[in-house]
Amino acid sequence: MISYERQNRIEHLTVAEVATVLGAGGLGTWVAYLLALSGVAEIHIFTPELKVRDFDVARFPFPANAIGSNRGEALKIVIESIRPDCKVVLNERFQHNRDEKKLSGAVFNCAADTNDFDETIYTYCQDNGLNYVTGGYEGAAGGVAVGPHLAVPPQPEPVPSWPPVLSFVASMMVHAAFVRPFSFFGTPDSLDVGLEKARTLSRPGMAR
Repeated sequence: MISYERQNRIEHLTVAEVATVLGAGGLGTWVAYLLALSGVAEIHIFTPELKVRDFDVARFPFPANAIGSNRGEALKIVIESIRPDCKVVLNERFQHNRDEKKLSGAVFNCAADTNDFDETIYTYCQDNGLNYVTGGYEGAAGGVAVGPHLAVPPQPEPVPSWPPVLSFVASMMVHAAFVRPFSFFGTPDSLDVGLEKARTLSRPGMAR
């Protein structure tokens, strides 16, 4: 039986029962994985119909035999392998001005979209009492935001990415959503990953 006894000793940590992940690309996959490890009971994932590619298994926690399979289904299999009791609900790509009512729990915006998209999702979350976090990366740089400050335009594939940056930014996103006050050891200058004030980063070329 899985025990969260050590995790439960952390002061100011409140893990949501339900979470929504918009986008299951570089960040969204790691966010969903970490949410499952943290004990989130139900994860709703919005992702387009994409296949796992050879370079995906070099940056995601997927086995090599996942190449060619549906990325959302591959992620669900991985999550269920580490947390059999976690309910994973797969949805098609999130549609702006159509799917907002499907958002629930803590919302993690990992979708590469527009300023209007970010602003609308953030506003909906604020109006409905939902926790909102977003993030982005660009090669070896990354950042997180707890507001609509990290709009990321789509980039041509394949976007340069590296597992330590993806998993780090995803970890910071989950940390920002579940720990209040948001904090970390050291100073922003000690983290050479493009973070500004450890909270927000606005860099137009970033991906998710």
